[in-house]
Amino acid sequence: MSNGELLKADVVIISIGVQPNVDLAKKAGLQISASSGGIMVDRHMRLRNDSDILACGDCAMKVSYFSGMPVKTWLASVATHEARLAAANLFETRYPGLGTTGVFSTEFGDLAIGAAGLIERQASQDGYHIVVGTAKAPSRHPGGMPGAVPTTVKLIFSKDDGILLGGEASGGAGVGELVNVISACLQHGMTAYEVSLFQMGTHPALCASPIAYQVVNAAEEAVMKLQ
Repeated sequence: MSNGELLKADVVIISIGVQPNVDLAKKAGLQISASSGGIMVDRHMRLRNDSDILACGDCAMKVSYFSGMPVKTWLASVATHEARLAAANLFETRYPGLGTTGVFSTEFGDLAIGAAGLIERQASQDGYHIVVGTAKAPSRHPGGMPGAVPTTVKLIFSKDDGILLGGEASGGAGVGELVNVISACLQHGMTAYEVSLFQMGTHPALCASPIAYQVVNAAEEAVMKLQ
């Protein structure tokens, strides 16, 4: 530390951030977002000041699915989504992007974590009145089955209309697909009630019990709070 104190640690993570490499774009006179540092594009991935040029990936500006404002979400999954958009709109305008929901997952040792959309802190900072539902269950059923890992899902809903704003998950390897499910619910504007009726396929060796499926049970808890 700055005072000379030594701290023992098993792992040290140095997060210094990233910045889009837009030197070539600047030299070409392309518009750069002052807030995110990315090349300014519309929802079809065309440049704001030259519709004959398309840009995608980490060098291109991202906008939030929720607010439409620029965000700094640089992920491989976002870049490939933008590449599909750019390719689809290359010769004609076919469809716009919806903005990034910020889906991600990662793993530290045996612990996997992930999130989609707004986390609880961000939703509150953005001015939403929220209701939170949480559910925890083994990743396989019964819980004593080999390989079963306690898995928790937290869902954040708007208190005003019940629409899903985001979700978080932690547990084992299945967390990656759980947050993908949450993202799908987000993009379809599902409410807590609709998520609570979500029909899932289950198998003892693959996921939680149908009576303890975390996404559904977290939504059910939120429904009770909304009522």
